[in-house]
Amino acid sequence: MSRKLPFSVLARSGWEDGYSGSDISVHTPLMKGWRSQRFCTYPQELVLQLGGLFHVQQLQLLSHEYLITGQIELLVGGRRLGHISLSSNEKSSFRQRELKSIHLDIICSEIKLLLHHNHINQLNLFNQVGLVAINIIGDDLTNTREEDNNHSHMRSDQVPKFIDLSFAINQDPSVAALILRLEQSKQNAVQRERYKLAKQLKECIEELQQVGQELTSYEVQKREAVLHEDYDLAEEKRSQGEVYRQQSFKRLNLSALLIESDKMDDNPPLTLHPVRLQDIHEELQPVRTHHKEVQPIKTHDTTALPNISTHEICYHANQDDRPLPALNKSSSRTATPPRTATSSSLHELEALSKKATQEAVPVTKVFGMHTVQLLYSKHFQHRSEGLDNISSELQLQTSSTPLLLQAITLVLRKLLRDKVYQVFSRCVDLLLEVCCTLAEKLKLSKHDLSLLVEKVHTVTISKVQHKTCHLL
Repeated sequence: MSRKLPFSVLARSGWEDGYSGSDISVHTPLMKGWRSQRFCTYPQELVLQLGGLFHVQQLQLLSHEYLITGQIELLVGGRRLGHISLSSNEKSSFRQRELKSIHLDIICSEIKLLLHHNHINQLNLFNQVGLVAINIIGDDLTNTREEDNNHSHMRSDQVPKFIDLSFAINQDPSVAALILRLEQSKQNAVQRERYKLAKQLKECIEELQQVGQELTSYEVQKREAVLHEDYDLAEEKRSQGEVYRQQSFKRLNLSALLIESDKMDDNPPLTLHPVRLQDIHEELQPVRTHHKEVQPIKTHDTTALPNISTHEICYHANQDDRPLPALNKSSSRTATPPRTATSSSLHELEALSKKATQEAVPVTKVFGMHTVQLLYSKHFQHRSEGLDNISSELQLQTSSTPLLLQAITLVLRKLLRDKVYQVFSRCVDLLLEVCCTLAEKLKLSKHDLSLLVEKVHTVTISKVQHKTCHLL
């Protein structure tokens, strides 16, 4: 059965004081998360280490409301799976946080995230990026093998609601734990055909969701009062929250319901003592509908709570350099495990120099940083693989843009000078593909083609005539 997988941040490029990301796997309404250093270099790297080897089904990333990266690349075992893009959040006036859910079907123990340049806005004064929370959902390998034997796979839109990040970030922690416990008891009751108890548990869970959100509202107001040193108001909100908690538990007859369900589950009773949020000093940001500054938004194909923007994503491991497409909930899961490492993946990609980074800006915008690193690599296998990535990406394009033509021209002019015949030959093939095979598909005009040929033909002729070009 799918569950939240334990993980920790193994490595990161850097962090701002107080925002190291140590609590990024602890999901509460007042979590701090990770922020990059001020005026950091990009891309920023986060390496997530799981508590072992697991079957990962979903990765959820909750962005900061104004320290927003433009793009996040996902890598597993040195293999790039794809990338996602985040909105600038201007429409919400930076009062909402965007949640990305990436649906996977991989077996791994580590996941690497590369966060690229930030969206520029008036609140992000130091060009930072940040993630408030990360959630990894999956299953043990033993359960995965049993599912394979039974030919039953969980679809990507069947992740249990109460382990979803959109649920946890809007709930009081102790109430969230109670809800998860009662949900498990409800499923057991259904399996044992105790439908009366299952109905009671269902109604209790629905009520507790409202209770948890209201308790979170009290906690937010209490923290705001503390920040403004209004300790009388802080004490008032704390007392109101405790009274509301006790009254709600008593009204729902929760103790008796837990005892009955625990007898059925043969589990020890769960204490009702609230979980305290400790050492939280971050300036509060509105993240839930009960706070007056939060404006709900409507999303498509989601069941998330209305305070965050949730976009469902599905990845295809055999498409290296394309954006991860939006999930179609009417279809079954199509993701496949990543391919085994190729010879080029045996060499680690080098970091780009400042000059190369500036030179390759058009290519980065069109084809992504990973492809640029391949094209500028010292290893010819990487450069050849980068050209393959571009060829695959162009097959998906339906029209050209000035930026696309600029990026293609830059790549051709650079790699037609390559001293390795394999790379040169692959670059010539790419040029022929663009001019012959893809010209009509990309809707290239004669003017576009003539400019492209004009800019690369001198390089091509010079290369062919060069005495060190081994064409035999």
